[in-house]
Amino acid sequence: MKIRINLLRNVWLLLPIVIVSGCATTSENVIDVKTSTNSEKVERTTQHLVNSFNIFMERNGIRDGAIAVSYKGKLAGKAGKNRTASEPARLASLSKAITAVCVIKALEGTNYNVNTPLQLLIPNQLNSAVNGAINFGPITINHLITHTSGIKIKHLSLQGRYIRRYNREQKNWQLGNIMKHKPSSLSGRSHFYSNANYLILGLVIERLTNENYEDYCTRSILTPLGISTAKLSPRWRILSSYAGWEMSAIDYLRFVSRYFTNNWKSVLGNSNGFESAYSDGANYGLGVWMRQHRQGIRFWHTGTMTWNSPYQNARFASFFAAYENGFSVSLNYAKDANDGRGSEIANALYQAIRAH
Repeated sequence: MKIRINLLRNVWLLLPIVIVSGCATTSENVIDVKTSTNSEKVERTTQHLVNSFNIFMERNGIRDGAIAVSYKGKLAGKAGKNRTASEPARLASLSKAITAVCVIKALEGTNYNVNTPLQLLIPNQLNSAVNGAINFGPITINHLITHTSGIKIKHLSLQGRYIRRYNREQKNWQLGNIMKHKPSSLSGRSHFYSNANYLILGLVIERLTNENYEDYCTRSILTPLGISTAKLSPRWRILSSYAGWEMSAIDYLRFVSRYFTNNWKSVLGNSNGFESAYSDGANYGLGVWMRQHRQGIRFWHTGTMTWNSPYQNARFASFFAAYENGFSVSLNYAKDANDGRGSEIANALYQAIRAH
């Protein structure tokens, strides 16, 4: 395969970008930017997106990160500093999209649907806590996916001081801590983002499939897409179905290109209604944010993890966006992972898209 290396013409640039071109093999799933439709625009926009990431890293003193860009489902470019876009990195909350897709898949062929309440799905776990069935039983899969369950616990930060074994999922232990906090009575009416919702979805998947959560998601969703770098992080399995996955930037684009496009509802037939109104025209559904535009739907999500305890320390972040013009971006980086940084890179990449 013929690879051309382009250095972007910007004084901030620290990373070489590989613009993928030439004869591609099926496994690489790449685009020939020299001969495809709008090839010059594809290359120019890809360069601009990578350059924006480079500027972001330099401005914030971030030592390592990687980015991959695709156009209409085909890899258009990749770049990295002290890591590559092909090596696995921790996804943090980008894991939620994997869980949402997996639970929809797990419902196929069952007598359950997105409106099935937890009291019919995980009764034993709910009954293990005082008033667990009463307080959490009416919550549905739809409520959990859209963060409209009424659960308002800031999971997992409140339990941090009790954790010793981060390399174990401990989903039932986590659920026990979640059930100590009664949900609000506004279940289904208001959006409140909580990791607890997606922890419970992991348990629902295991109940529906009689399989380990990681094994089922890998077998049914990820492996069929040719994704080979995905697994629950050995050091952070405690984050499980809400923030525990690691995957390369390129492989995450494979996942995004399959499930987060303008025809997402036809790809996942049980997903109608999986959008909870939030603000400024944005909705939340299937583990991602989404907004309708004239050209189509934009999907995005930020993942951040800053953790300091006597037993474990970490700072990492990730971001993905599938834009309405056919471009998608997946990136990951380390050192400074907080909501402010996530918003900064999201805005920078969107400005790069709008400029081209």
